[in-house]
Amino acid sequence: MIRRQLRDTLFVLLTAALGIALPGWAAPSGGTLRVGIDVDAGTLDPRLANDTTARRVIEQVYDGLIELDPQLRPRPALAESWTQLTPTVWVFKLRQNIHFHDGTPLTAADVVFTYSTILDPGLRAPLRGLYTPISRVEAVDNETVRFTLSAPYAPLLKYADMGIVSKAAVERLGADYATRPLGTGPYKFVSWQRNSRIVLEANPEYWKGQPRLSQVVFNIIPDNTTRAAALESGDVDLIHSPLSPQDVARLRSAPRVSVTEMTGLGITYLNMNTVDSIVRDVRIRRALASLCARSIARWTSLPPRSSCRPGPGSSPTRSSSPATISPEPKRCSQRRGGPTRTAMACWTRTDSHSLWSSAPTAKIQTASRSSSCW
Repeated sequence: MIRRQLRDTLFVLLTAALGIALPGWAAPSGGTLRVGIDVDAGTLDPRLANDTTARRVIEQVYDGLIELDPQLRPRPALAESWTQLTPTVWVFKLRQNIHFHDGTPLTAADVVFTYSTILDPGLRAPLRGLYTPISRVEAVDNETVRFTLSAPYAPLLKYADMGIVSKAAVERLGADYATRPLGTGPYKFVSWQRNSRIVLEANPEYWKGQPRLSQVVFNIIPDNTTRAAALESGDVDLIHSPLSPQDVARLRSAPRVSVTEMTGLGITYLNMNTVDSIVRDVRIRRALASLCARSIARWTSLPPRSSCRPGPGSSPTRSSSPATISPEPKRCSQRRGGPTRTAMACWTRTDSHSLWSSAPTAKIQTASRSSSCW
């Protein structure tokens, strides 16, 4: 969930960079956007993706049934509409004439295949736990999909942004599908040179209309300072987090770079290592968990509008109950028994910096800074 929440923020910035939306800025038509990122993707199969780089690329290659707007509200994507028939039955109606990048049509069978394989323990999908309330996915007809839940599940719509894969392509390519992705999104996969770059090209048949940019190249530049220098020199047009506060401050004064800030979501938590001989003692964990949010904020410089609470790490979109903990460490140290694992969970405000060059050929650059709770 940490990655998923942060991804929502970065996705808005990246799609803005690709000319979809950013107040006061419009991308020129044509040309190549060169993006500097810190690490290579682990996979380009949306069902298996569990890292930020993979999701940045995947969100350009694939579409979900829904997409989230900048306010994190669901809006139609591959599904033009949906209806909740009962608290546990949802029906999604697909758009007509949507095609994968190889020209094959999108059907309800592809949606059923995507979610059924995610739920299959054999696939080992990292986000499978988010979808386990789904007990059955069925194709009513070629353009209608019915989801039946084991119980009412409020976050279903949010998680319906999972990229839909081509059933035929997965069955044809097998494991190679992870490195040769095929979606319905605005950009088509071209090539992937491991630890070097990933190249995408515009999908002229995209259902929302042809993208403004002809090509997007993700360049892997692990060192943060080197990545910032590449932006200043014009070797890349856009850079992504992480980026040090010092580099952000320096780039603010660079003559060909502008900086804007956007607020996003992030979750940072402290997990106790119960293998450690000291932390294994539940009294120690209770004493640590009893620290008030103000003390933690003072030690770590949490940004404004962040909130911190003791309790189990969880997403704001899922219900959880804060742990009941004494505010006095001395009293905590006298207690016996209790849970074997405690976490300090924080909902933090992420300051995302958009950096773009004023050079004619440059587009928009993005970096994100998030604070740790510990």
